[in-house]
Amino acid sequence: MPGSAGWARGLARAAALVLVLAVSLARAWPAAADPFERTVLVISSFGKDLPAQAAFERGLDKGLSYRAGKNRVFFEFLDSPRLPLGQSQPALAQMIERKYQGIRFDAVVAWAEPAAALVSTLRPLFADSALHLAEVPPAAMGRLNLLDATGHGFPADFAASLAEALRLTQATKVVAVGESNPIGTPRLQWFRQGMKEVAPRVEVEEWTDLPFGQVLEQAARLPKGTLIFYLLRFVDENGASQTPFELARRLAEKSSVPVFSPWESLMGSGVVGGHVLSVEVLAENIAAAIAASDHPAGQKPAQRFSYDWRQVERWGLGDLVQNPEAVILNRQPSVLQQYRWHIAVVASFILALSILSAFLTRALRLRARAMAELAAERAMLADRVRERTEELAASNAELEQFAYAISHDLRQPLRMVSNFVTLLGRQLGDRLDDEARSFVGFAVEGAKRMDRMILSLLEYSRVGHQAQASEWIESKDSLDQVLRFLGPAIAECGAKISVTGTWPRLLVPRDAFERVLLNLIGNAIKYRQKGRTPNIQVRAERHQAGWCIAVADDGIGIEDGGERLFKVFQRLVPADAYEGTGVGLALCRRLVDQMGGNIWMESAGLGQGTTFHFTVPEAQPSAASAA
Repeated sequence: MPGSAGWARGLARAAALVLVLAVSLARAWPAAADPFERTVLVISSFGKDLPAQAAFERGLDKGLSYRAGKNRVFFEFLDSPRLPLGQSQPALAQMIERKYQGIRFDAVVAWAEPAAALVSTLRPLFADSALHLAEVPPAAMGRLNLLDATGHGFPADFAASLAEALRLTQATKVVAVGESNPIGTPRLQWFRQGMKEVAPRVEVEEWTDLPFGQVLEQAARLPKGTLIFYLLRFVDENGASQTPFELARRLAEKSSVPVFSPWESLMGSGVVGGHVLSVEVLAENIAAAIAASDHPAGQKPAQRFSYDWRQVERWGLGDLVQNPEAVILNRQPSVLQQYRWHIAVVASFILALSILSAFLTRALRLRARAMAELAAERAMLADRVRERTEELAASNAELEQFAYAISHDLRQPLRMVSNFVTLLGRQLGDRLDDEARSFVGFAVEGAKRMDRMILSLLEYSRVGHQAQASEWIESKDSLDQVLRFLGPAIAECGAKISVTGTWPRLLVPRDAFERVLLNLIGNAIKYRQKGRTPNIQVRAERHQAGWCIAVADDGIGIEDGGERLFKVFQRLVPADAYEGTGVGLALCRRLVDQMGGNIWMESAGLGQGTTFHFTVPEAQPSAASAA
């Protein structure tokens, strides 16, 4: 059948053409965008509980912003000071191969030689990844066949650290305290080499692997003219694992001579400091190199002068600390700096803070007015609505950031105002008459009230820029949690709480939902009528495309101005009658807005009680499946 054969050949050609077009479209279609700019694996030779590890992670985050979601960083720990490398390295290597199968790393970071050795064994797995080594000397890089890796801040400059310690103390004997493990042995070698370079004739004594209890006993008896150079210990006198920071603190407390160390991460433990290595800056340099990719970035000096002023003063070394660029920790202010304030300065602070608070309140009101105007203009001109919406979004973001920054930064000078007014009242004592003492009391109370207002503003502004993740919650369980929290207030006034209705399972931010309930029920308890036991009803019911929660009370009621209650600092009762700042209901409105609902109130008038309603929309199928 020639006709049938021709028809079949035509159909085959058409199918082949469709297949070719489908393949071409698939290749041209853009792949889903990766939300992360870079993916990085960090292998640490240490444990995750060390202060040095925390400093290293801070430095990485400064350059990579992985905690903000800009890049993705994974951490693995060898814990080589505590675990035998013969067991931990193979085990971690197998775990990494399984755990990260199919993930391509833009960069792999190895901190210290044990981690670099592990990376060397896994080199085929990281063939396409840029390698960065921290505190790994060039000799070790060659021995591990990692000379093509980028090295950042080779081991701490022991010679420079020892030179500064000897300059400060003029010691004639140096005692090294350390351990002979994969981390400690190289450090002991670097110490010996440093002593040969800077002070070959100074007497050296090594306390390696001595029981820590014996180290403490001998350190307490060291003669003047000696210094201790701490090379890290990870085990105490009972054989239990401890952080080097904690053991350094105990050693410094017992020692009769100054304790030095070449690592800045031990600052605050009792070591003096000096010319030390900052692993935080070291990590910043690594992060800068990773973020710069093919464009090398400038490197900060990781070895710098850093001193603990308390230890400098303890050993009488203050006159010898001369570097103006040194990092000085724990320096106490002078007596003049502590007590130079007077009443005029205090008054100026209060006036300035009042002006700033008034400006912030006015700015929030202006924003609300702008939003109302925008709603009125929406029906008139679509293009103008779009332009004004963009302007309003930018203004809101700046205002929320401004409110947060101002509210947060105002509290420190305000506490100083309160403290110094109180201090002045105490110092002047009987020299003040009753009127002057009342003035001091008014100033302190005003400062405290302003602090409460600032705290409320800070909480209000946080709601605007801190998004909360939604989760499935049992709304009745959340209500029970709120009632348990309010238990003391309920018991104090004998309030009767009745719960009715069907309480659903909701997909909302748990904290936002519970805070709205806490504010509304707390207000129902607070604004009760004098001499009457409050009766409060809490109910849940279906409402259009979602749920409505209502809190009804038989309290003082509201005659007019219900909408004003949802604005910042708006109160319809005297401040001296009921405690509060006028931010709670404004905060509730923000939280309900974030949940996608509405909030309103109803009241028959003064003495007739009040009912607050808020709605929560039904979870959409896409959101429910994602959750």
